[in-house]
Amino acid sequence: MPEVPVITTAFIDWGRTIHHFALDLWFNWLERKFGVPRRHFWDMFSHNPNGLLYAYECGQSTGVFFRRFKAALNKLAADLKREGVEMISWDLGSSEFYEEFLDNWIKIVSSFPDYPDALTLLEKLKSAGLRVYILSNTNPAHLAWTKKSSRDLLRLVDRFIASCDSDVRCRKVRISEGMRFSDATRIYRKALVIARCDHPGKAVLLDDVFDFPVIFRGMGGNGIQFTGCWTKVEAEFSYFGIKL
Repeated sequence: MPEVPVITTAFIDWGRTIHHFALDLWFNWLERKFGVPRRHFWDMFSHNPNGLLYAYECGQSTGVFFRRFKAALNKLAADLKREGVEMISWDLGSSEFYEEFLDNWIKIVSSFPDYPDALTLLEKLKSAGLRVYILSNTNPAHLAWTKKSSRDLLRLVDRFIASCDSDVRCRKVRISEGMRFSDATRIYRKALVIARCDHPGKAVLLDDVFDFPVIFRGMGGNGIQFTGCWTKVEAEFSYFGIKL
């Protein structure tokens, strides 16, 4: 029987695992600002693979993201006008609008405190001798806010590995989004190199999205889906022989 690798490394998701976020705050602002139902803005940001978030979470600057937003907004306004729906117009080139845009973008993540149970888990994993990394799909603006506001938590990890980092520049993606397995595993392969972990079997990935631990297991790693219960998470880490 082959020897089971000893776990040395933990990759922990950030959004909706350690820290909550609320996209609805952003889309509610867009609805109020432009006077059309918020559903009209969804595809602009989230459609795979051309939504604004994809490039932004892979290292595009906030300035370029904003310019792309303005272009996409003008296109949406023209499309809606052809359907008889008028969007409220604003001076999108003003500094006041940019500041309001950025302030509301940051509110997606700034409106919620860190989960105290996450701190406890990170402390236990570090005490057990593991190298611990945050592995997150995020953009430069949210990353900068997180590093500034969550220092007490981030001191417990070896690094916050962000999809937008210059040595990453790829996202966690679902196979169901039409991605090839080799593309879906790219960010995990990069994370293993950053963590100096020479085999996926020595690492555990904790993530709230069901697909991501499944993909990591497909590489030979270990995965836990976060469902909101930290007691369950601690129990599942113990199943891998980690004494917490």
